[in-house]
Amino acid sequence: MDSFEKTMQDSNHHITLPRKHIFAMLSDADVPMGVGDLTAELQTIDRSTVYRTIELFVELGVTKKVWFGNETKFELSDDFQEHHHHLVCEQCGLITKIFNKDLEKILLKTTKKSGYKHLRHQLEIIGLCGSHR
Repeated sequence: MDSFEKTMQDSNHHITLPRKHIFAMLSDADVPMGVGDLTAELQTIDRSTVYRTIELFVELGVTKKVWFGNETKFELSDDFQEHHHHLVCEQCGLITKIFNKDLEKILLKTTKKSGYKHLRHQLEIIGLCGSHR
C-alpha cells in the first residue's frame, strides 16, 4: 500500500476518486498549484470539492501551503516528495525548485544557534529569472 493510501486509511478517510485525482495532479506538478490551477486542470471536480480536499490534505500532512506574496499555493509535503525550496521570478512568476543540502545544514545550524527547536521551514527566494535579468 502506498503512503498516500495509508495516510488516508490511518485517519479513517475514504480514498475517493476526486482525492486520488487531486493527489495525482499535485504529485505530477513541477511547481506548487493554487486551487484555481487544480480546478482548471481537473474540470470534472467542482471548486468546493477541491477546496475541501486541499484543506483535508493540509490537516493530514499530505500537502503543505506555500506562500508567494499574497497568493497561497499547495504542494505535496516532504513525506511525499524530496524537501526543496523555490526560486521565484518577481517579473514573470516562474517558479524553480532548488535542492541544496548545504543550505539545509545552514538553516538548521542557524535555528539551533538562535535557541529555537526546528519544526519545519520553507524558503522562497525572490529574484529575476534569466529572461528578466
